[in-house]
Amino acid sequence: MYSLSTRCQYFSEQLFWKLSLSFVTIGFFISAQPSDWCYEGRGNCGPKFWKPKCKFQAPTQSPIDIIPLKTRKSKPNRTLIFSKGYYDDNTFNIVNNGYTVTLTLSSETNLGVKGAGFLGQYNFVNMHFHWGSEHMVKGVAFPLELHIVLEQANGNGGLGILSILYGYSKNDNKGLVPIIESLQNVADSGDILVGVTDNIKLSSLFPAVWDVFRYQDVSSISPCNGSIIWSVFTQRMPISSAQVKAFSVLKDPNGDEITCNNRSVKPTVTKSRRQIIWMPVNKTKMMDMAF
Repeated sequence: MYSLSTRCQYFSEQLFWKLSLSFVTIGFFISAQPSDWCYEGRGNCGPKFWKPKCKFQAPTQSPIDIIPLKTRKSKPNRTLIFSKGYYDDNTFNIVNNGYTVTLTLSSETNLGVKGAGFLGQYNFVNMHFHWGSEHMVKGVAFPLELHIVLEQANGNGGLGILSILYGYSKNDNKGLVPIIESLQNVADSGDILVGVTDNIKLSSLFPAVWDVFRYQDVSSISPCNGSIIWSVFTQRMPISSAQVKAFSVLKDPNGDEITCNNRSVKPTVTKSRRQIIWMPVNKTKMMDMAF
């Protein structure tokens, strides 16, 4: 775990999602060149130089420091529904984009999520990691955070993010093994593996308890009116120190190690301005979905 004082202050996650959504199916070309933006303190490409220039609405942006006792518990319990593909072995493409490692589906499989307060059906876009975590709980950060990015199926452009926090364990996380074993093959910025990261069940990445902290985020991408629904799982998943260390092989566009690729937390605001909800969620259901 990491203390509040040692957290890094890096790039805009909304900008990263914008780049993620611009990947083409096979090539994974990013619309912005590495020189267009960078981490804090690495020249004239840090946060204050980002384009489009957009007024940051910090009281309604992410990430946040979650204080469970200050959340509002929802009633009744909700049910999160996944398409059947979440429980199957899937083949992914993996890319080092210079800022993190991202996985997208390499097959024609479609994965959907709905229920538990989501506004209709959301479809899988990608998943990527932050080390250390972006979100905090009671002032404590964690060694790793996984973001599963979903896009609203109706074409309105809304995003949903499923966030999983990891805490140190003596044992490896078996669900992450095929991903972590692939990291050495995408060490350099721009490296791509197409269709070789297989036997990954997305269901194996989720905790046993499905309760989430739920809040909404306003995008910092112009015109700053995109809606993002965050679902941060209350239960942490285990990860070994060796697995966390494996991410150190990844290099940024300058050839340096990607370190601590997270943003600073935004102030936790009062309930009158933004509600942080503790949402009890029943065990997930499977169903066929239209894509």
